[in-house]
Amino acid sequence: MERHDDRRRPRQAAGVPLLLIVDPYVGRCLLHSEPKDGGYHKKLVVDFGLDVDLTDTSMDLVLKTDAFPRD
Repeated sequence: MERHDDRRRPRQAAGVPLLLIVDPYVGRCLLHSEPKDGGYHKKLVVDFGLDVDLTDTSMDLVLKTDAFPRD
């Protein structure tokens, strides 16, 4: 997941509230939230098969990952 670090920086600076990275190679989602001072202050790692709970965010949904394909 660390290879995605460079892709986060422009979004952090723009104040994008949520950044979800879905990585089929490792079967994992990485959710960055709470942008502040050019970075994200909260990180959630969820393995495929578990739900990504976004109900406490502006998205207000639960993302099911059990059908996500893996490479």
